[in-house]
Amino acid sequence: MDMKTYMLEKRRIINDQSKSIINYSIFDFNYVPENPLIREETKQIIDAFLKYEETNISINQVIFGSRGSGKTLMIKYLEQLFTEGSSLNILYANVRYYSTSFKILAHLLNLSSRGLSLSELYNRFREKYNSKTIIILDEIHLWAPKEKQRELLYFLSRDKRNYMIFMLSNDPRFLNDIDQSVKSTLQPELIHFRNYDAHEIQKILDERTASGLKKVDAGINSKIAAYTVREANSDVRVAIKSLFYWATQGGDSIEKCFENARRDIYVDLIADLSDTNLLILKAASQISDKFAKKVHMNYVDIARSNREQPCSYVHFYNQLSYLQSLGLIMMLSTKVNRTYANRITILCNEKIVHHVYKLRYK
Repeated sequence: MDMKTYMLEKRRIINDQSKSIINYSIFDFNYVPENPLIREETKQIIDAFLKYEETNISINQVIFGSRGSGKTLMIKYLEQLFTEGSSLNILYANVRYYSTSFKILAHLLNLSSRGLSLSELYNRFREKYNSKTIIILDEIHLWAPKEKQRELLYFLSRDKRNYMIFMLSNDPRFLNDIDQSVKSTLQPELIHFRNYDAHEIQKILDERTASGLKKVDAGINSKIAAYTVREANSDVRVAIKSLFYWATQGGDSIEKCFENARRDIYVDLIADLSDTNLLILKAASQISDKFAKKVHMNYVDIARSNREQPCSYVHFYNQLSYLQSLGLIMMLSTKVNRTYANRITILCNEKIVHHVYKLRYK
């Protein structure tokens, strides 16, 4: 088959597949449904919004849970919900892209921070938002480590305007890195978004199917949901990507669609890891029995060979907890002789780890 014949045949197939799709946006991870699945955890967030709106008493919140558990979607939906008929200002910044106090403030003010001190930026923020304001900081665990003071959190938590802060994270252990003087004024409540179960994931897929597909074979969504819970740590993004592949790649089995989706999500996830977390994954992949102490020793060697400063054993364990919250590894307590030791099981494709490592360090 020559190139032109392949192109024409592929175009015909894609055109045929497109006839069954009404709205491609349902496959977008940023898509916010008209009526998303409501969970018990969401009610606590709504209550906090309403109490702040009525009383101006702010109670800062940390919303944590595994990737793909619906934290960002729910907060964005509430942001839309409170846009009409509310006196609240609701601001959103993803710390992945704005990782310092300077960058976050400049983003919220929609201006350049050049030539301004942090205090000048914050004064402008106070002037612009001098009424009830909620600040949502997504992926807050990605705050630049070099800014240990997290000065913006310090300013916001002590301001007489009673700003309310919502902090979203995959792991609440980021609070351990915050200066004690900041934590003492933040005093956040913790809200845990548990992993979706198979029934909830199926409901999410059913809603998207009804909004964007003309038809779907019976049982497809329930199969995807079951695979997602069992094989992908209930990450709903894998389920949505699996549905996309099934709808657009006619003829592929649901198992192949799921594997392709899981591969794509893991590639993005591993590529976004910090240097420390990537090196820990690399170290674990090289140890046959994968006992944590041996992995740490190998991690130290790999870090030094790449001119990186290895973290302490305590911090290493914190990073293992974080990697587990992402669904990349699982920690298991294993009996060795008369004692127990922690063993790491890698849940992602190790070839992806090696590939990303080579791109970053070779």
